[in-house]
Amino acid sequence: MATIEHPVRRSKNRSSTQLVIPLPDDIDAASAAAMSESVAKALKAVIKQGSRALIERADAIAAAAVQIAAPTMELIDEHIARRRTMKRIVEETKWYSAEEMRQAFGKSLSPSADWKRRGKIFGVQIKDREYFAAWQFGQDLKPLPIVAKVLEALGPIADPWKIAAWFHFPNPRLAKREGSKMLNRAPKDCLDEGERLVEAARQREGSYVA
Repeated sequence: MATIEHPVRRSKNRSSTQLVIPLPDDIDAASAAAMSESVAKALKAVIKQGSRALIERADAIAAAAVQIAAPTMELIDEHIARRRTMKRIVEETKWYSAEEMRQAFGKSLSPSADWKRRGKIFGVQIKDREYFAAWQFGQDLKPLPIVAKVLEALGPIADPWKIAAWFHFPNPRLAKREGSKMLNRAPKDCLDEGERLVEAARQREGSYVA
């Protein structure tokens, strides 16, 4: 579990103690650093009121930390890279909207929501609408069974764009010899390779770019 740790001086005559704040497991280093700075500022502002007030105003600390939070350059750079990656994936992929899926099957509700809930496909938000990469489906527009196996192997990932990036970009674990060279291939282009693709998913390294 990631944590924020700061020394907290209990009084003028006592040594500092350590304040440990648990963070979500999937928080990145840049975000943790920015939050750490914010918590430190909030603590300095509130702790002057005394330990009793500090305990009584625990909610105020949390609110202050969010309001004071300022992104670091590292965090800004990371999000710029993330946006560039998202833009490239959007431009280089064919997509189906939930409405297109509904119309294709002639139903009042799109089957995509049920498939997503059951872990058969994944979707991403593009301009406030959910879309699904076309390579997840066969010619009958039903999910390819290998996609569900890969998603299970990848494990829980909060940001679906990380899933999209893993599938989209060349992966050295799926390299194939062509002539005298070994060329890395994107997982989305290896959907017919079964266990090899699943094994590559099990060994995924967390990143926005595969």
